[in-house]
Amino acid sequence: MNAIRVVTACVLLIVAVAASAGIASADSIFTVTVNTVPLMGLVGPFAVAFQLTDGSGLADGNNTAILSNFLFGGGSATGCPPAACTTTGSASGDLTGSVKLTDTDFFNSFAEQFTVGNTLSFIVDLTTNMDAGGTPDTFAFSLFDNGSPIPTLDPLGADTLLSVDISSASPTILTFAADPSRTTISLAAPVIGAAPSPVPEPGTLWLMAIALVALVGVRRARRQA
Repeated sequence: MNAIRVVTACVLLIVAVAASAGIASADSIFTVTVNTVPLMGLVGPFAVAFQLTDGSGLADGNNTAILSNFLFGGGSATGCPPAACTTTGSASGDLTGSVKLTDTDFFNSFAEQFTVGNTLSFIVDLTTNMDAGGTPDTFAFSLFDNGSPIPTLDPLGADTLLSVDISSASPTILTFAADPSRTTISLAAPVIGAAPSPVPEPGTLWLMAIALVALVGVRRARRQA
């Protein structure tokens, strides 16, 4: 019986480790979809732009935004040929893969031109570490038309389509439509979707497999006892 108890304890430990390994981090992860049909047929060029500002002003690098899974609804990314991309601070990557910004500078930005399709969508993975001092880090998304942001109803006047102040572990995602008093482009506010289901890491799957085998062993040992 003592052997069975030891094996049972080991199984419970394995299950706990596997479960903790499979738990998603406290990041804010969500999808963003923009109806870009109003941009089709217009001159442009149009660009996707992201910004991550360090609220503390210390460039502490405590937050990161990773943008991925870009879909263009029949359009395409340029892949950053010369003059098609601009970066400031820590920004890196391109729309054919993923883009990463970390607040290791006060202002970090990325912009890349794209060929317009009927939609633009991507996944945002944003860490949610709060800055001391009361001024949060801020992540923002905009669309540029010929080098300037498309005017939006952003009350701060930054002309963002999406803005997130990292002021809590579950920050509010604000979205804004184009401002009809300043542009003829009737762009609706982005639609925010749930985070995609996480895929278990290979190590987690192995732990779960070991736990299942051990559980079978425990049951057999109990029957024999």
